Amino acid sequence: QLRHELARLQSSRRLIRWGNGFSLLVTALVLTLLIAFFADFTLDMSRLQRVILLGLVVAAGVWAFKRFTKPWLEQHEDLVEVALLVERHQKIDSDLVAAMQFEQPEASTWGSPQLETAVVTRVAEMSPRLNVFEGFSLLDFQRRVTIAVALLLAVVVCWVANPGYLNAFMSRLLLG
Repeated sequence: QLRHELARLQSSRRLIRWGNGFSLLVTALVLTLLIAFFADFTLDMSRLQRVILLGLVVAAGVWAFKRFTKPWLEQHEDLVEVALLVERHQKIDSDLVAAMQFEQPEASTWGSPQLETAVVTRVAEMSPRLNVFEGFSLLDFQRRVTIAVALLLAVVVCWVANPGYLNAFMSRLLLG
């Protein structure tokens, strides 16, 4: 049961990392396109200037991916690392990780069978009371996703209210 809960936490943390990374990318891209829109709207840009602007938008998108999204996607945690995080958050000793390691087949060749039994029994007794999700906050994730969604909704509302401006901007940005 405890291993299942830790696997759920591991999966949740992976989804949160992906959500953080892509919400930051969406936010950066929307802000970049808004800056490009205002530059195009206020300046009478020639075709060459729009090519440069398009290059800057693409460069900003690549930079945003490398700076904000890629680090979140590159993080990986195995079950032992998740168990260590739970131990740290719950302020419990290392019995949780030790019990997981004692469950491995080669554990019978290590040290004392009495110690193995004691640790596994202690963790088994503790596990029904242990909430592995306690101490892990979703506030940063929710804030990032909310900002990204709000920016996207603002763009959609502006587009619906004035479709000609955004359509003309996209056409001009793509050198139409």
